Amino acid sequence: PIPTPATDTPQTHTQTQSPQTPTFVAYGGLHSVNPDRVILKKIIITGHPSKINKSKAIVRNMFNNAEDVRWFKPVELWTKYGRSGSILEPLASKGRFKAKFDSVLLNQDTICMSLYKRVYPKWPQLEELKRVTEEKESGSGDKH
Repeated sequence: PIPTPATDTPQTHTQTQSPQTPTFVAYGGLHSVNPDRVILKKIIITGHPSKINKSKAIVRNMFNNAEDVRWFKPVELWTKYGRSGSILEPLASKGRFKAKFDSVLLNQDTICMSLYKRVYPKWPQLEELKRVTEEKESGSGDKH
């Protein structure tokens, strides 16, 4: 990023300032001018293996119920020691689950899941989408 000063030309001029004198507003960096740029927030949730059998493990302390386990089943798991894996099935109702990894898991390993949330641009709200579509429909009806 290149440091970019931002200035603002005053609209009202006093006797001490000339019309061409800009006022310093901010100083910062510019990453990109791409309008399709998306800014994401990354969250990592962690769990611990309670029982390990070679490359399979029972993971605890990541979720609170079986419904959450089923919801996040398609998301890939990874460990601090570099293993990658996936959720096989939930166990009971307390949020524990079976997971399979690409190689042997260690007892001191931590199982992680990366989750991403779109921060900018924000998703349009459902009510706003309904309002816009209604305006378009009513606007197109008036033209005929």
